[in-house]
Amino acid sequence: MPYIREQFFARVSPFADIVELSSKSMPEFQEDLKTKYRGLTAIYHYRDPGSYFGYLGEEFFSCLPETCKTVSHLGAGYDDIDVAAAEK
Repeated sequence: MPYIREQFFARVSPFADIVELSSKSMPEFQEDLKTKYRGLTAIYHYRDPGSYFGYLGEEFFSCLPETCKTVSHLGAGYDDIDVAAAEK
């Protein structure tokens, strides 16, 4: 996946600020939404073994700001995303 990540950054960074999701817990993520993720408009997700956020479920989606309109996932299928929670 490092190649895909590098390609994504190379292609998207000229058009958008990319901030990696580095929070290590849900409470930390909720706090980080007030600062480093403030104004977030899109999420690009892939299962990173080193990330706390392998699965995006109800708890994750319920705290996203209204500015977030897009969630995309790299992988076969979308088992890592709770689609019903994302639609809310």
